[in-house]
Amino acid sequence: MADSVANYLGQGTPASISKLGGGFSSANHLIEMQDGVKCVARLSSDGERLQKEADVLSLVSAREPSVPVPKVLDVFEQQADAPIACCLLSFCSGEPLDKAEDALSAEDCAQVCTELAAHAAAIHRIKFEQNGFLTTGPGIGLAFPSYVEGTVDYLSLCIENPTFLLRVGDNRADKLRALLGREELHLPPNTQCLTHGDFNQKNILVERNAKGKMVVSAILDWEFALSGSGMMDVGNLLRFEDESNGVDTETFAQAYVSAGGQMAPNWRAQAAFADILPQCNFLMEEVERPTTVKTALAVLDRYLSVF
Repeated sequence: MADSVANYLGQGTPASISKLGGGFSSANHLIEMQDGVKCVARLSSDGERLQKEADVLSLVSAREPSVPVPKVLDVFEQQADAPIACCLLSFCSGEPLDKAEDALSAEDCAQVCTELAAHAAAIHRIKFEQNGFLTTGPGIGLAFPSYVEGTVDYLSLCIENPTFLLRVGDNRADKLRALLGREELHLPPNTQCLTHGDFNQKNILVERNAKGKMVVSAILDWEFALSGSGMMDVGNLLRFEDESNGVDTETFAQAYVSAGGQMAPNWRAQAAFADILPQCNFLMEEVERPTTVKTALAVLDRYLSVF
């Protein structure tokens, strides 16, 4: 890997290597060469997931080049003597929106929100033949017969899971069962489209450009990307809207539609339903993570109050 880093970023050994934050199944290291050029080594024991992420990034760069994502420089596959796979990415400057948003002015927030909506609309223009989980290529690994069956069937599965039921209790479970028959929640206008899968403030970098405007500099961490509905990303982004200064709901919605994004009149309810599913996934996990469970229950309660 060191030789490839040198080939891409300059001659000689790296001047420094430092650890950055990681994704769910990956770790990131910032590599700075002697000439000051930087890149990021994304490491994972799940080589297939890492390759899928690299393929999704390349697809976005090719199909929607206006969307700011890291460029894939190289991928090093897992070997018998190297069980960790590595994806070498271009370095993207900026600060995560969840860290920056409290210090932003109303004008800055509106600018970021408008840009982010345009990027989301562009991402959701990338279409697949089916809904489902992505694999390398990127292609469809596990297909859903339809968006409705993929989402409603999964929620039904969760509601029958003993671990899930123990955590949510009978009252929440009854409210979730009632959603299964709410057809208007299950039919968003745009499905079979590229969906980031973890589209929130911690994976969005912002910075001030040369003209003094606060802009979106990168959208990171595509390891959960799938073919689904744009409402999945909208719901994720607005999950903590009451606590976030960086994203104003109405500004985002107007800018998203202006940029070609598709929203139904009841888009808020459809986005909330879509974002219930990852909360249910957290609550169905066998591993004990008290903080995650507490947060997921709080989000679930807020969504259920909407319905």
